[in-house]
Amino acid sequence: MKVPKTRLRHRTLTGLTLTALCALTAHADSNWTGATSHDWNDNTNWDSGLPGTTPGNATTWAVIFTGPSNSPVISADSLGSPVAIGIGGGSRLDQTAGLLTETASDWPGGSMLIGLYGNGTYNLANTTTTGGAFTGYGTGSGSFTTGAWGSIQVGAGWWWDHSTAVMNVNTSGTLQINGDLAVAGAKGDNSIVNIDAGTVIVNSNSKIASGSSTETSTGSLNMSGGTVTFVNRLTMGDGTRSGDGSVGNPYVYANGSNVATLTMTGGSLTTNSTHNENWHGGLSMASGYDGAVGGTATFNLNGGTLTTLYVFSETTGGGTKGTSTFNFNGGTLKASGSYGAFMEGLTRANVRNGGAIVDTNSFNVTIAQDLVHSNIGGDNAIDGGLTKQGLGTLTLTGANTFTGSIHVNAGTLSINSAFIANTASVYLLTGGTLDLNYSGSDTIVGLFIDGAAQNVGTWGSLSSSADFKSALITGNGLLNITSSAIPEPSTYAIAAGGLALVGAMVVRRRRAQSAKA
Repeated sequence: MKVPKTRLRHRTLTGLTLTALCALTAHADSNWTGATSHDWNDNTNWDSGLPGTTPGNATTWAVIFTGPSNSPVISADSLGSPVAIGIGGGSRLDQTAGLLTETASDWPGGSMLIGLYGNGTYNLANTTTTGGAFTGYGTGSGSFTTGAWGSIQVGAGWWWDHSTAVMNVNTSGTLQINGDLAVAGAKGDNSIVNIDAGTVIVNSNSKIASGSSTETSTGSLNMSGGTVTFVNRLTMGDGTRSGDGSVGNPYVYANGSNVATLTMTGGSLTTNSTHNENWHGGLSMASGYDGAVGGTATFNLNGGTLTTLYVFSETTGGGTKGTSTFNFNGGTLKASGSYGAFMEGLTRANVRNGGAIVDTNSFNVTIAQDLVHSNIGGDNAIDGGLTKQGLGTLTLTGANTFTGSIHVNAGTLSINSAFIANTASVYLLTGGTLDLNYSGSDTIVGLFIDGAAQNVGTWGSLSSSADFKSALITGNGLLNITSSAIPEPSTYAIAAGGLALVGAMVVRRRRAQSAKA
């Protein structure tokens, strides 16, 4: 269904009738009419029959272009497997249940284009009920699999620009994308992916507002649950160049206008699950390549777990980095391998109220990026600090300014400067080690080991000159404890429970004594 760009780029949506669409396509189409009902599997709802069912239309596209009030619903296994699916003209495709597959193995066959010739929506969810935090719909049971190299273009890619496209996923099933996932891949696109539940697998490249557009493209991915696996890296707001074929202007360069946002409040997102090497792994944010300028990329880790090889922003080929912001706010950043540049090159890495939680997952990683106190309006003066989880070593080498406390629950946290805030405390659990890889002392409020407040004075390694020594502390540095600080709420609750029990026993004893009297 290759549509000539020169004929479509300047056409208005109202001038595109279904007849014109068919005339412009290289493959046969079966257009949704909805003449009988909303049932996808009913042949009478298609002008050429259900795509992918009979020899006459086994290689047809499914084109949905009838607007939001007359759109198909898949509520059982699809009786046909179309070559590809195009959703546009303000239309939507709802899949509440059943399995939908595409058969073609060569681009553009096997793909789903959301926002083809205008706006479009694909709902892999139970649209008859409400519920999802981001989708707004209940949990369905449908599954969808693209062709062997089929992609999902949320924003229809180069087929049509300036589109608004939405993909909502809230299902107990699986969304299997065997090619790319591109969100807002064309100029002027405004595209959103919402995931509340389900298994999403992308076997090739995953991009949010990344490309060579000279106009602003805005892409968002919001996730409250489910499991998302990107076999390769995820790129957000990257700038690249591409050829447009015109004489004297063979390349189009991104001018830094792409805007990408990813917000996690729950679930699990993994990048480079198979290719665990740096040249196509990790999370790239607002990088600039080949003379292009990166855009704006923001990752909000408000919950859930992001598992990746590394998080970075870089330049190659004369490119220029854009603006990249990573917000730690209660979600977990988990290492998928040992890497000396686990996070670096970003414009800013904020530690917000929920704090930074890093799980080294038995690997050794280094964060050279400065972990700074949040500059976001409304955030607390004392942020959520840093929690180190998992076996392995996390080394911090940046100029860190976060103001919250440090928790070492497992493995080793190594710090190379005395940056811990004077108002903060350090919490160590047996099995965790704090390596003070600096000279001198760092003044903090309190030190807690396995929940117990430690004495005021200096603390250091077993070989140090500190007033007090612990096997859980290594390195040359010292901690200067200024008070037996009040434990954090979880520890305080245990202590309060004990005091309440003692108080109750005293009351009972006094009552017993009164009764005897």
